[in-house]
Parts: sequence; structure tokens; C-alpha cells
Amino acid sequence: MKTNWPAKKLRDPEICSLIMGQSPPSSSYNSNGDGLPFFQGKKDFGQLYPTPSVWCSNSGKIAEPNDVLISVRAPVGPVNLCKEKSVIGRGLAALRPNSANLNYQFLFLFLKSIENKWEGFGGAVFAAITKKDLGEFEIPVPPIEEQKRIVAKLEKILSKIQEAKNLREETFDGTETFLSSAFDKCLPKMGNPKKLGEITEITDFVANGSFASLKENVRYKKTEDFAILLRLVDNSRKFTGKFVYIDETAYSFLSKSKLKPGDLILSNVGANLGTVFKVPDLKKPMSLGPNSVVIKANRYLQNYLYCWFRSSLGKKAIRSIVTGSGQPKFNKTDLKTLDIPIPSVSEQEKIVTYLDGLSGKVQNLKKLQEEQLLELESLKQSVLHQAFQGKLV
Repeated sequence: MKTNWPAKKLRDPEICSLIMGQSPPSSSYNSNGDGLPFFQGKKDFGQLYPTPSVWCSNSGKIAEPNDVLISVRAPVGPVNLCKEKSVIGRGLAALRPNSANLNYQFLFLFLKSIENKWEGFGGAVFAAITKKDLGEFEIPVPPIEEQKRIVAKLEKILSKIQEAKNLREETFDGTETFLSSAFDKCLPKMGNPKKLGEITEITDFVANGSFASLKENVRYKKTEDFAILLRLVDNSRKFTGKFVYIDETAYSFLSKSKLKPGDLILSNVGANLGTVFKVPDLKKPMSLGPNSVVIKANRYLQNYLYCWFRSSLGKKAIRSIVTGSGQPKFNKTDLKTLDIPIPSVSEQEKIVTYLDGLSGKVQNLKKLQEEQLLELESLKQSVLHQAFQGKLV
């Protein structure tokens, strides 16, 4: 630290109490609000407070309002504030500041400033944080009035940064809406639609594979032979192409679902249901993994269908075949029943050429917007860093 503030360990009872989470029996979980909110890990976190989706009728380990919740299992370090009395699972710990010496917002903001920098004593990033790790962690502790001054100053600055981020995100969403609207205007009306399963240019459908079915001795074997697509999208709904290598000879049947550049993949379950992706150029052979369906067709039709599935008409059609309330989904059989307007090849080419050009311009604009969001996040971290270095005037 470049300040004269004393550094205190979190295990010091005059500074903080540490409550490590513990998962209660699963039989005590419910989704109807019976008992206390139950938070299991970072997946429940919001911008400031976690959002409950599960409740627990068993008391378990309790976090109180204004406790700082920290993720102690991968990813380690992210923090939220506890808004109400809650039960916490093994993925979280609650830090309860001694209000006479440590302001809870000061602790929260300090941990926020370093949440991506948790390291062990040897310099390696923690895979998990233990109570001992938390207890040995040191934080700067200026006088309580100085803590409150720093918090008040930070709240003013960070609120302005957040306002700017919200405006950028609204612009980002508006750009995507504009592109979807452009798709709608270019696509033909439903005059003489064909069912997707009856379009002769489409050579094959491939049902999603199942990574879970791979045997343990092959499942984690790293080879350079073959790959299974594990994760279709990241949190920004972008194609990630995350995969694991396996020995193709052990699972030769997977060759039936090999992916080729240009193949269309539709996410058919979960939060990204209905999102469509084009398979990029592949450096290694890859097979379709879980939670997705692939469509193979000739080049023009693939590009046309890519545009159609991204239009509001295509999104509406996908919603019409979704089944299941607990976990909405559709399969390749459902997909084949879709009625899709198919223009002539020359018309497909015109539509795709125009939309490709427009999409390129939109992507450049979105890239600029993403860069601005990253700059604002960098500014936020810089302000936090300066504050805890005693440089916030």
C-alpha cells in the first residue's frame, strides 16, 4: 500500500467476521419462496445484489443484510452485497464487517477493485478460497470517517460511469434491433412457404451430440485428432467454439456429425435458445456437442437461412416449436416442421449480399461500442485503484 493506513487481516475480530457457506440438504430447496433465499455462487450475482431463484427451508449458514458476499469457488473473487437475510452455499462466503472499524461499503468497493486479481501466496490464481486464505488477506483500514468519505466520493463517480455504460448498452441493443428489422424488410412474405424438412437443397440434419456419454478414459484425453464442441456461446451470445480433443478412433460414430465451415448451428436449449451461428473456418475436425442442432445446405441457402433465423419472423417461428416449461427446448424433428419462405437462388443471393454488407457495417459499429464499454470499465477500475491508494481527492 502507498498510504499510511494500517493494513489489517480479515480474521481480526475487530475488523470482520467470516462465515463460510455450506450447502444444506437438497430436499430443503424450493422455487416457491418457502424459507430464506438461497445463493449458491456467482451465478446468482447481479450488478450489486444477488437475485434469488431458489429458497431454502433449512437454516444453514446465514448471511445478514450488508454482509459482503464473495465467490470462493471458481471463478474466485467476484463480490455482491447481501440485501436480505439469506442462506449461502459452499460457493460463497459472507464477510461481516465490525461496523465500529470497517464500513461495509468500503470493504465491498475495495474487494471490487481487486476481484480479478486474487492470487495465492506463490503468485498463482486461486482455484478456491479457504477460510484461512480469507483470514490472512489484508485490507487497508483508514479511520472510519475517512472510509465513509471515500465511499461517498466513489458512489458519485461510479454512478456517472454506470450511467454512461447504460447508455452505451442501450445503443448496443438498438443496433441489434436495427439489424433484425433490416432482415425483416428484405425477406419475402409468406407466400408459398416450404417445410424445412422438405427443402431438397438441405442434405442433412444432425442431432446434438452428448459429451456426457463419453467414457471417462476418453473423455479427458487430449489428442490432436478430433474435437467435440462443448460450449456454443459465451455470456455475450457470441460463438466461442470451446471444445475438447478426443481420440476419434474410439468414437468413430461421431464422424457422422462432423462440422464444416458455413454449417448453421442453432442453440436448442437454455438461455440462448434459438440463437443461430455460422461455423467458422476450423483448424481441426470438430463434431457437434450438446444443446444444439446443425443444418447443412448449399452455400446460398445456408446464408439465406442464417439471415432468416435472425429475423423476427424466424425468431417467432422458433418460439412456436419450443416445448417444456422447466427447460424450454426443441429438437431436429421439431425444426423440420418449420414453414420457411424460400425465394429463387438469384433472389437469395441478392438478399444475402445486401445483408452481408449491412451486417459488416453493424458489426464495426458494435465493435466500437464494445470498445467504449471496455474503456468505461477500465476507467471504473482505475478510479477504484486510486481510491485505495489514497489518491482520491
